[in-house]
Amino acid sequence: MKYDRICLMVPTYKRVANGKLPRFVESAIAHASSTQRVCFCFCVNVRDTETIAYVNRLKADGRVAVDMVMEKLRQPNLSYYFNKIYDETVFNSPSTVVSMVGDDMIFESLDWDIAILQEINVHKGVGIVWCNDAYIAHENLCVNLFTTRHFVDATEKPFMCPLFTADMMDVVWMITAKETCTGHYLPEVIIRHDHGTAVTEDKWDENFCRLSPLRTLNSGARQQKKAAVYANIMAANLVKSGVATWSDNYSGYGVK
Repeated sequence: MKYDRICLMVPTYKRVANGKLPRFVESAIAHASSTQRVCFCFCVNVRDTETIAYVNRLKADGRVAVDMVMEKLRQPNLSYYFNKIYDETVFNSPSTVVSMVGDDMIFESLDWDIAILQEINVHKGVGIVWCNDAYIAHENLCVNLFTTRHFVDATEKPFMCPLFTADMMDVVWMITAKETCTGHYLPEVIIRHDHGTAVTEDKWDENFCRLSPLRTLNSGARQQKKAAVYANIMAANLVKSGVATWSDNYSGYGVK
C-alpha cells in the first residue's frame, strides 16, 4: 500500500483568539507541498463556540479538507480526544497517515508532508515517525507522532493509551518503538513546539492552565512504570502479529 495523505489530528480548546490554532493551521498549509496530501480533524468542545466558528470558516474556504468531532467533557482528557478523532474522523482511509500533534506547534520546514510520507512508505507503514520539535525533546521523545492504522491496529490497543489524560502517551509510543526498533526520527523536519513550559506560569493561556493539574497527576515514577508495562504489552502484540520483532537490546525497557 502507498500512503499518500496525512491527517493532522488536533484536540483544541480556546486557542483562536490568542492566535495559536490559526498559526498551527496556516503554518501547516504554507509549508506543505500540496494541500491534497494534508487534511485536518479537530476535536472541539461543544461549549467552545469561537473554535467551532473558526473550524467552520476553515471548512468553507475550501483550501484544505477539514473534519470536526465534538466532545463535551468538563475536564480535559487528551487520550480520549485523540482516540475519538481516530475512531470518528471521516479521514479513515488505510492509506491516510494518522498523527498526534498539538495546536501549540508550528510547521517550519517546507515539504514536511513529503518527508513524512516518504519515511512511512520506506518502512511500509510499520513504525512511528516523528520530527524535530526545536525545543527540548528532539530525538528523545516523539512529542509529534505520525503512523498508520495498520501499525496502530497491530498493537491491539487504542491509538493513545487511555491510562493517561495528559502527557505520557508519547512516552508509551516511544517505549514501544524502542522495544521493536520501529521508531524513525526526522531531525531535518522542524515542527516547533511552542510549549507552555517555555514561559512562566503567569503567561500560561487558559488551555495550558486547564492541563497543568493533569500533567502533575500523570507524572512520577509510578506513572512511568505504568507507561512501560503498557508499552511492553503493545510491543508484544506487534511481535505476535508479525509486524515487528524484538530489539536486540530488549530487556523490558523501563520496567524495574
